[in-house]
Amino acid sequence: MPNAQGGERLPPVPGNQPLYCSGAFILPDFPRDLRLHFSCIRSRLNPAGRAARQHQDKTCHFSMHGVTFLPRRGQVKPLQFLVPKTAPHATLAAHGMILAFNKPYGVLSQFTQEAPHHRTLAEFGFPAGVYPVGRLDADSEGLLLLSDEKALVDRLLNPSNRHPRTYWSQVEGVPSATDLLPLERGGLSIQGYRTLPCRVRPMHGEPDVPPRNPPVRYRAAIPTSWLELTLVEGKNRQVRRMTAAIGFPTLRLLRVRIGRFTLSGLEPGAWKELDSRERRELMP
Repeated sequence: MPNAQGGERLPPVPGNQPLYCSGAFILPDFPRDLRLHFSCIRSRLNPAGRAARQHQDKTCHFSMHGVTFLPRRGQVKPLQFLVPKTAPHATLAAHGMILAFNKPYGVLSQFTQEAPHHRTLAEFGFPAGVYPVGRLDADSEGLLLLSDEKALVDRLLNPSNRHPRTYWSQVEGVPSATDLLPLERGGLSIQGYRTLPCRVRPMHGEPDVPPRNPPVRYRAAIPTSWLELTLVEGKNRQVRRMTAAIGFPTLRLLRVRIGRFTLSGLEPGAWKELDSRERRELMP
């Protein structure tokens, strides 16, 4: 029976997709028989090779809204089709690298040494072709991502994507819940920019983090405390400026989590490549 797009509807074919089939693909306008383009579409969507595409030909039908769709000759409007997702090994190969690095204090988030005393990323043996995704100031520590995927920058750093980043901040003094309200509500004016709301909570006791070298200055008359802040934006020295704006300057700052991926088990100066599970934690 013809459908509204001029094609032929067939009954659903249950169980005819491989286990890894998922996702959607929007086809552009095609002036000719859409069937002539299926081989091109399959080769672009499944880079695993000719054998994998032949298996796909035998085991997977394109479908729309739960029914198999075969177009007739003529103009075909854009349609949404279920398409097979590449096998896990092919997905990892296509993605490139994301590296997690526990940046020590005093290291610049760049590879170029601008002065003889500068420590840079060049001393840590990263693979060729990666670059930092975002940055941490030299006097900040913790999770820094490096990648050869250019699209990752906007996905992680654009504030409109609301991608969370969590920091532990050691501050001078002991702020109360009332003191922290301006951070939670947002709207703090920092160098002409108004901050977005963030999550902030006092931490009970000192977190289990390695000692810093050099150590944080100690002042017997002024106690210190730790805050956990989760932001969805990353302006220059933003956490430090936010805590200073409410009267509690930051003494030590560590980034400990991006998305759901944490620094757990990664020593200062160490790095590792993220596997598929860790990539999903990073970008849930």
